[in-house]
Amino acid sequence: HDDPYSFDGFGGTLAHAFYPHTNEGLSGDVHFDDAEKFTIESPEGRSLLWVAVHEIGHSIGLQHSNVKEALMFPWYRVQDVRNIQLSDDDVLGIQSIYGSKKSIMLPSTVTPIKKMKNSFQMKAVILDKSTGVTYAFNDDEFYKINNDLKKTEGPFTVSSLFPEVNSVNSGYMDSDGKLIFFKGTRYYTYKNFFDRKLLESGSIFDKYKGIKSGVKTIDAAFVWNNGRTYVFIEDEYYRFGGTKNVLDAGFPRKIVDNWPGVPKNIDSVFVWRNGVTYFFKGSLFYRVNEKGQ
Repeated sequence: HDDPYSFDGFGGTLAHAFYPHTNEGLSGDVHFDDAEKFTIESPEGRSLLWVAVHEIGHSIGLQHSNVKEALMFPWYRVQDVRNIQLSDDDVLGIQSIYGSKKSIMLPSTVTPIKKMKNSFQMKAVILDKSTGVTYAFNDDEFYKINNDLKKTEGPFTVSSLFPEVNSVNSGYMDSDGKLIFFKGTRYYTYKNFFDRKLLESGSIFDKYKGIKSGVKTIDAAFVWNNGRTYVFIEDEYYRFGGTKNVLDAGFPRKIVDNWPGVPKNIDSVFVWRNGVTYFFKGSLFYRVNEKGQ
């Protein structure tokens, strides 16, 4: 079936799908194992409708769910083949990627400061572009949040996904889709949210050369739309370029010089789908519309 993932015959893997990615090649494809006995509205065999909907969920960007009633639960479980419906968890997952019918786009011209309804400290906020899910990290816990930045699932323990780091001070996703977490003066690089393989770890002073000695941790970091990596420490920010994180000339600079009104010692920063940059500190977030530096 023109992909490198062979099926294992009757009784094993029922089907597989590919995430949307670039919408080219295998992206979004769904493949079924011909060795399985698929049926429609029959308790015998495997429900073709359930398997198809589950796999299509992957092809539009959904990951597996830990909610047993969800169609995106990783194990086949059908109680009523004549009444297969999306669970609330499935609907929230889809809406987190594509929005709901009543969703309102964030204004692009207003710069308010709002209090978060969930008053946990967001030490890392990372948008998984492959699925559209946003992850908010707070020490040893993380949440999955929706388009309105409200808690939707969690908390879950960081160690359940990333056992080597356990808890995080900050983190971001680089331009290649890799995850970088910071804990103290160490960094941890993982392949992505789906394949959580630890690729490397080490000292922040080795990876981000030019950071002042004596720094205890990185407050926040993100990749802006100019391809540069911005690292925030106390009242300053550093700008690095390229895969080797070469410090650009003239840095570090004061945060206030480029983002007036944004406080020092921020908790996290990230760029939302509409290109607006959000800075978080405590229970507040700061939305910044900028032309860039």
